[in-house]
Amino acid sequence: MRRTLNGIIRGVLCALGLSVLAAGIMFGGEAGGAPAGQGQAAGGAAGSQPETGQSVPSITQPSSYVPVLGGGPNLLPFGTGLGSHLLYGGDLSGIYYSSHFGSLVSSNGTMTSGSGFLGYTGSTATNVYTLQYTVTGMPYSNPNFGTGGVMNRGLFRFDHHFSAKTSLTMSASGGYGSDALLFYSPMQFQAIGGVAGLDGAALGELGALNGKFGSATGNVSLEQRLTATKTLTFTGSYYYYEFLPGTTSSPSSSLFSGSSRGITGSAGYDQEVSERTTLRVRGMYSKYFAGSTLGSCGFYSLEGGVTYELSARTTVSALAGPTMSSGHLCGSSVGLSASGRISTSIRQSLSAYVTAARAYYGGYIAGGGAVDTAAAGLNKGLGRQLIFSIDAGYYATSFVSTSGSYRGFFGASSLSFLLTRSLSLVATYQRYSGLANHLIPNQEFGAAMLSLRWNHIPGGSVF
Repeated sequence: MRRTLNGIIRGVLCALGLSVLAAGIMFGGEAGGAPAGQGQAAGGAAGSQPETGQSVPSITQPSSYVPVLGGGPNLLPFGTGLGSHLLYGGDLSGIYYSSHFGSLVSSNGTMTSGSGFLGYTGSTATNVYTLQYTVTGMPYSNPNFGTGGVMNRGLFRFDHHFSAKTSLTMSASGGYGSDALLFYSPMQFQAIGGVAGLDGAALGELGALNGKFGSATGNVSLEQRLTATKTLTFTGSYYYYEFLPGTTSSPSSSLFSGSSRGITGSAGYDQEVSERTTLRVRGMYSKYFAGSTLGSCGFYSLEGGVTYELSARTTVSALAGPTMSSGHLCGSSVGLSASGRISTSIRQSLSAYVTAARAYYGGYIAGGGAVDTAAAGLNKGLGRQLIFSIDAGYYATSFVSTSGSYRGFFGASSLSFLLTRSLSLVATYQRYSGLANHLIPNQEFGAAMLSLRWNHIPGGSVF
């Protein structure tokens, strides 16, 4: 337990420390900059203009979106000139669950969970940032299913615009607590081409749901626009995962036990060849560490692709290229990495997305091998007060150190009734199924949840 906490704390402090230090330096150097939110309407009116002579962008529309940890199909508009706001909320859920480990163990029953959410977002003429925290509790324990407890999660992101051509993005996120609450807690949506969707592929890698899970990630990205049509991007990232089985282990606990960490660096070049078409080239290096016993694995990849706007609301993108591996864990080999995505907002009340990818990295259970993922989802507004959403994800990998393989599936559907702008009643059904050949029996978890959710998110978008 102490080793888990120390590893997570080191990862979070490293990522947050670098981000906050750089943020402080940049904010401190903004002599005469307008205070966050000054002269702006609460809904995100036009931002403060830069001083004469400053070559910085004046952005009044969101340049991107970030997740809202408070759950729901919410994305937070993220861009300079959108004002500063306090974010808060929570939810209370009643849950009927069922769980099965092949023919060995099965269990079902009812339980409750509750969450609290607090965050802040702010912006000036050249900076925008958000800091969020959520905690979920589930007072429940069952030796045949998993353990209740608490899950803590945090998110930080900071963007700085040096000029109209140069920008820096830093982010950090992490979590620690009962891994059962990765399934029985408000799901975090992400921006997929401007559409809100669950990270269904990652949710296909949920794990044993019977122990303690910890993670920490940090990312830095520098974007330099060379001309009106040419852009260079440099990124670096770090991640750390660890799982400790509970005192009453499930049949899958041994598979998910242990820790992993890794680093990734990449350089990319984008060339806009028309108003709708952008060609892309990206080189990447990643290294995965699986401890002193299994060793490490490195991956080199070079990918090329295209992003095409079919319309103002529909975007298609694809990347593909060779990947080479080296290291004690995975040996020397050559493979193909690829990714594709399509997202569309058919109308203001209807949006959808589809993604698919093959990548080489060390994830929660990958062990430094090829990982195939896919996800799809749809959000539909039914009148002014009802929102229907459905999301699904798939995750598959082979284990380098054994002859086994793993496949995981996740699906969720929900119907939200908006009682007020901030208060909603949400009915959700979700299911997870994981199968590891030759290693553990098939494990399945299902849950039907009725939640009363309250999220105060000024300017937040629901897709």
